[in-house]
Amino acid sequence: MKIGDNKTNKCVAFQFIIPIMIVGALFCLASSGSATERFIKTDTTVIDTSTGLMWANFTPALKMDFSHAKKYARRSSFAGHTDWRLPTIEEFKAIGNASPFEVFDLEIGEYTTANKNHKKNESVETIKFFPEKKGVAVYKKDWRYRSYVFMVRDKTEE
Repeated sequence: MKIGDNKTNKCVAFQFIIPIMIVGALFCLASSGSATERFIKTDTTVIDTSTGLMWANFTPALKMDFSHAKKYARRSSFAGHTDWRLPTIEEFKAIGNASPFEVFDLEIGEYTTANKNHKKNESVETIKFFPEKKGVAVYKKDWRYRSYVFMVRDKTEE
């Protein structure tokens, strides 16, 4: 066969393309596995092995203002636990970089954050996830602004 022969060109091309495709596939599997290695998902919760936090894998259908969201989390016995709370901005940001829409069953929208210094008639901070950018944005809203509730708890042990 000559170098210019079509059969030779195809064989040479496959010698290079197949190993590149295999390496690319392995790279994709390795990069997608990081979220599945970091998060342990059950029917009701997601445990972040990096932070030790347990997240409720549930978003109430109704949006709530800050005071109702705080009460909702505090009074919840979701998944058999009674120590739920609203997450801080830092906790939201930590999962935001991990592409939360691939791990959590979240609604697209804004979520209420915990604000320890909150006083009535002050603004509160909400988080909005951007799945296409794999990030979060922080907004200041009136304390009466309604947003979704995403609960977290400190203890991951049953």
